[in-house]
Amino acid sequence: MDSETRKSESDSGFVLRDVRAGSQEEAEMKKIIANSRLFPDSTASLDKYELKRVQTVHNTHLAERFAEKKAEMKDQGCSPKELEEHFLFSLANSSGKAFSISKMGLRCHVRGKLGSQIGNDLKGVYIQKYSDVLFEHADWDTFYGPDIWVMVYKVIYGRVKYVPERRSDLMMKKVIPFTPALDPTPNHDCHMVLPSATSPRPWQHKSNDVSGMVYLYEYDDDCQHVVIPRQVLPSYILMYTKTNNNDNNNSSAFDKPPVLYESPKKPRGPHTPPNTPPNSSQAAQIMRKRNSDAENINSNSKRQKLSMSLSAKFGAVRQVTNQSEGPKIINNNNEPQVKCTKGTYGEYLQSKAQREALLSRNE
Repeated sequence: MDSETRKSESDSGFVLRDVRAGSQEEAEMKKIIANSRLFPDSTASLDKYELKRVQTVHNTHLAERFAEKKAEMKDQGCSPKELEEHFLFSLANSSGKAFSISKMGLRCHVRGKLGSQIGNDLKGVYIQKYSDVLFEHADWDTFYGPDIWVMVYKVIYGRVKYVPERRSDLMMKKVIPFTPALDPTPNHDCHMVLPSATSPRPWQHKSNDVSGMVYLYEYDDDCQHVVIPRQVLPSYILMYTKTNNNDNNNSSAFDKPPVLYESPKKPRGPHTPPNTPPNSSQAAQIMRKRNSDAENINSNSKRQKLSMSLSAKFGAVRQVTNQSEGPKIINNNNEPQVKCTKGTYGEYLQSKAQREALLSRNE
């Protein structure tokens, strides 16, 4: 940043100051990140990124608004615990985005997301409590590149409204009816997820991401939501770069759960590659099968043609009227005597025994 830009920003009450590497302030910032983990026993998610730069944010306008909001909360009867200041985090995918948040403050989204997790993001802002969940989110979300900017805020919770997690049923793949985004609760200052009876699972990235969210909002005297809530003050910008350490021995707490049971694999039979020509015995077997199939086809075709020719020759055939006398012999070929009339094939009335006799004699 050149001197003219720094001077103009300083005159407007806003300036970013670099923190010297190895200083006490940088060590304190690293300690804040380390103490804000959801899984304190694992540092693998934080080890995926290397800290490159630390900047402090000095914004006179936002700091004054923050102090005014804290005084108003105290006058409204908030307890000392509700007025405590906490360090919370959010991600930025570019230095320009981080600079904009530092100068203007954290704004509500211009375009809301249908079914926001714990509050309508058109009327409030989302910040993350857990640093390791934040880094893991940046690792698997393709929206972020190898360089990320972590925004660190001073936040006053105020009166907290605990709400149930609205994405749990969706993550369990249950069909639930559509529910609109949850609006801010009157006489409260933020929403948090209702604490679960079960402990968080390391590999449930999205579930952990939701459980650590804090939804903050503010209303003015006209009962209109404030675009930039005053109880959120940008304080630091941390620039991280993803490391190239792909050592599989350093397992992360966010890895997939171990497989407790694996079904045995069925043994595969002998397989002949499709491009491999068959040997002599296989070729002979294939030829015999083809000849047998051709013979069956020819035999069936002959029988079908003979049946059709007999139907055309005799027309509609009626049985002999006097069945007790049996078929009469009219020539030396011992052919049964039948009476034929004109008609369609559907009127063919010859008995099964006579039809079989005619077919057997003509084959």
